[in-house]
Amino acid sequence: MENTEIRKKVFSFLHKVEKPGRYTGGELNSAEAAQREVRVCLCFPDIYEVGMSNLGLRILYSVLNDCADSACERCFAPAGDMAGLMEENGVPLYSLESFSPLSSFDAVGFSMAYELCYPTVLDMLRRGGIPVFSRERTAEDPVIIAGGHTCTNPAPMEPFIDAFAIGDGEKTILKIKEAVKGRKKGRAAVLEALSRIPGVYVPGVSGGAVKSDIVSDMDKAPFPRTLVIPNIRIVHERVMLEVMRGCSRGCRFCQAGFIQRPVREKSLNTLLREAEALCIATGYEEIALTSLSSTDHSQIEPLVDSLTDAFSGSKTGISLPSIRADVSCVKLADRIQSVRKSGLTFAPEAGSQRLRNVINKNLTEEDLFSSVEAAAEKGWKRVKLYFMIGLPYETDEDALAICDLVGRLRKHARTVCPSFEISITVSPFVPKPHTPFQRQPMADAETLERRISLVRSGMPRGVRLSWHEPAASRLEAALARGGAELAGPVYSAFRMGARLEQDDYSEAVWNKAFAEHGLNIEECACRRYEETEALPWDNINVGVKSGFLIEENRRAEKGITTPDCRTHGCNGCMEYTALCASRGKNEAEVYKPSVPLQDRNGRVGTALFRFSKGPRLRFISHLDLMGVFERAVRISGAPVWFSRGFNPKPGISLGPALALGATAENDVFFMRVHLPENDLPQFAENLKNSLDAALPPAVSLRKVTLFDDIKRLPPPEASLYSLKVNAPREELERVRRQIMSEDALPVVRKKERKEKTVDLKPLIKEMTCGDGVIKALLPHLENTAKPSEIFGLFADRMPGLDLKEICRSDVILPEGYDEDP
Repeated sequence: MENTEIRKKVFSFLHKVEKPGRYTGGELNSAEAAQREVRVCLCFPDIYEVGMSNLGLRILYSVLNDCADSACERCFAPAGDMAGLMEENGVPLYSLESFSPLSSFDAVGFSMAYELCYPTVLDMLRRGGIPVFSRERTAEDPVIIAGGHTCTNPAPMEPFIDAFAIGDGEKTILKIKEAVKGRKKGRAAVLEALSRIPGVYVPGVSGGAVKSDIVSDMDKAPFPRTLVIPNIRIVHERVMLEVMRGCSRGCRFCQAGFIQRPVREKSLNTLLREAEALCIATGYEEIALTSLSSTDHSQIEPLVDSLTDAFSGSKTGISLPSIRADVSCVKLADRIQSVRKSGLTFAPEAGSQRLRNVINKNLTEEDLFSSVEAAAEKGWKRVKLYFMIGLPYETDEDALAICDLVGRLRKHARTVCPSFEISITVSPFVPKPHTPFQRQPMADAETLERRISLVRSGMPRGVRLSWHEPAASRLEAALARGGAELAGPVYSAFRMGARLEQDDYSEAVWNKAFAEHGLNIEECACRRYEETEALPWDNINVGVKSGFLIEENRRAEKGITTPDCRTHGCNGCMEYTALCASRGKNEAEVYKPSVPLQDRNGRVGTALFRFSKGPRLRFISHLDLMGVFERAVRISGAPVWFSRGFNPKPGISLGPALALGATAENDVFFMRVHLPENDLPQFAENLKNSLDAALPPAVSLRKVTLFDDIKRLPPPEASLYSLKVNAPREELERVRRQIMSEDALPVVRKKERKEKTVDLKPLIKEMTCGDGVIKALLPHLENTAKPSEIFGLFADRMPGLDLKEICRSDVILPEGYDEDP
């Protein structure tokens, strides 16, 4: 059930917030608030746009909501402006589906992918009304569970988290749900039940090392065939097609490459079926092939070819977020980006071959030069390169080698393309648990500053250089390899206001937090663990032998590489090898996906839609509303006309921009469509119904009118607004007469640093008042009056007047355009 009190409070101050659409929910495919046996809220300790781009959260959400006995909702960290207003108005952190406080759920799960999110997790617990320390929670409080890469060293967060899920979340989530059902038996019983689940570590209860639990057959892994589609733009506006998990290349710095072993591919036909389902369900115009190294999939070429053939008709693009510095990969990327070449990204990581051998980056200069040359020949104008500094066994000469390599690469590429550009990003190396470099210290501040200076001063002119500041990386290293002693600094930093540190690192706060506990960030980050020394994360077993990691570090010191086991045979890294040789299944017949598209060969006409927009979506922008309609058109398979050329766009346009915070009763948008030869009334009805089903619940189509051979309809003449206020008709009418008797109604509009005075008098065509309602007909001229300005005219003359709601009741079109021809 929805918590209407919290929802009303939230909507009363959302107009003061930047991007209020983050906090309203109501997205297409979001679960309805339901009272089930187990209620779970999945929390992401970052803002909405980042969290909704996370594939893992979407998978777990789908898995839990597919169960008849569980309901899953979502919650994200509020940005600073929203957090302040929630505190000021006594609003707890709530879920998007039902506006329920976090404290009302049976279980709350956090995705912890990055160490700097730790204080945000504590902040979300406090704002949600949940005791921050697990020891202070009672049977009435939710069970707090965390998953993600950082959980492979749970020590710094053990006092705050009840249970850590190690491995693939979709493998353990249903077992966790069953254990949480026992809450009525008491908190101790639930924790004991959780500790018996493979891949779940419960501090103070689990005995011995906990082994990660993984999905062994990716073709049988839970797959969400419908995804929640955000109403606002998020970081990754695309279908994320996970082609495989794990990586066998063995880069010695890469935590994900080791903790996600072994490599497990999805078969070609599984991927093609999933791509088809996701494109139909989401309306996104891009499919990203995601994994740690997607081009290593054994069937990557037939996959790319099949996807390109199947989805070109729906104007859906295919992308590879990252590729290897390999000529075959460049050619593969060329097949995907066949028209406009924006840029390619490679990650050499180190400037010298010696250091690339140290980190087991099996990449030669010949590979790099051939790849950049191929990119230039294929029409790319620039390449971005990623490097690290402060790597184990690195010297100052290795830092200077970055400059030399970049200079020679650019010179070589410009023999093919004279305007070819190279940009580089340099990041400090951060040692992570469960990698061959887990015992290595991070380079100290002096060393990092010196090597950054060497790279900056030695870089050829004209090369764009960016780098990550070492201070935040130092904290990341301290937290990543710290033990229980770091829980204190985490809590202190949280108490001092640290939150969303991944976006705005509070260096002074963290230095003070560490000092309070007699610790120093650099000393913690630069600590070396000897080979015989116990590690804080020894109680977590990710399946890779500790002896193998030690031997890999020894090989690194000697500059000896370890070959890829998928091409050169088993290296004996894991405690079990049954899955290591897995490849996607070879099907006798390749599945041919198709996206349902209506006929796009008929004559082109224009459809005029009338629609309403309810309160749940009144805080999304005009641009975001356009995105909602574009996705709905793609989901519905409507026969929309597309523009020509590269990156074709559907022929859709909205009416005049609606004020943020306003609802609408009879708004308009137009769509260029391919019309059938006959039965236009039935076509119009089908078009309306299919599009209506693809829109969020708060948007409803009222009517569709078809026009033949009209490329562009005349612009709307005026908008009729209804403003609900807290005043009787008599008072409003008195003030209305006063306002309309004025010779001029000047208002000052501010845009950035400029001010402009506008006279509203000629911009008001008609104004009437009812009991608690002001109605204004505002013509669309060169300047158009804003409904907030109309309210301001009354508020200036009526102290205490409160604006409760703005609704655009109607958009007035030229005569005849709302009638069927």
